[in-house]
Amino acid sequence: MVLKFEKKFYRDLNKINDNELVAKIIPKIILNVKYAGNISEINNLKQLEKYSVRYRIKIKITDKRTYRIGVIIRGSAVWFVRLQHRKNIYKKFP
Repeated sequence: MVLKFEKKFYRDLNKINDNELVAKIIPKIILNVKYAGNISEINNLKQLEKYSVRYRIKIKITDKRTYRIGVIIRGSAVWFVRLQHRKNIYKKFP
């Protein structure tokens, strides 16, 4: 898949103070998306209701440390749009 990153995603990534998430988990998720043959091979991906191209990727570290990545998928292109805590993501994405 072709990966594209929006500026908001980079800003969200820089604001997160969770070193384990940024250093270990996010790169694994990005590689999983990059090498996925189709969207069914992407781990923890779920389509958002009422949207045809907007999805979220769930990241659960502990019960209190749960994040979501908001992505847009069109064809073989994946745009990483937002990275937020689970209680904030749906206010800012879609």
